[in-house]
Amino acid sequence: MANVKERIETIKDYFLGMDVKDGLVSVAVKFPKKWIILEGLDEKYGIVIDECKNTKGSPYAKEQGSFYFAASLEDGFDVAFDAIDENISVMKAAEERVELLEIKTKELKDLFDDEENSLEKLKTLEFTFRSELQLPKKRNQKREQEENNNNGEESGESN
Repeated sequence: MANVKERIETIKDYFLGMDVKDGLVSVAVKFPKKWIILEGLDEKYGIVIDECKNTKGSPYAKEQGSFYFAASLEDGFDVAFDAIDENISVMKAAEERVELLEIKTKELKDLFDDEENSLEKLKTLEFTFRSELQLPKKRNQKREQEENNNNGEESGESN
């Protein structure tokens, strides 16, 4: 259990303030506009998460994207900070994934735009990875179905 000062330091870019009121400890944070609160985060940590604008008398009510993460006094601030940390981590990772997708999409576009790469050469393009990646279940099922359909067509079977 880290002390409160250390926990604030880890979220300082988002931290607005803290309060103890009506049997709850709350931490107010402001996230970037595109960020969301993870579904089920409140249930996972047993806390209440609400936009500051919905809280009567909130000094942060006018802050767009500001939220209270509130826990019982018994659970203390650490539970709220843990939920905030998880939300920040997941949202930062999502931003990095989008940035990486944009970079890789541009690299791929550049390959296709290069006149020296013939269509036949581009048709041989394959994606390889240094480590095993898992496709989402729906995509795996769809891919397997397409492969089965293609195998059936190649062997002369009809669907």
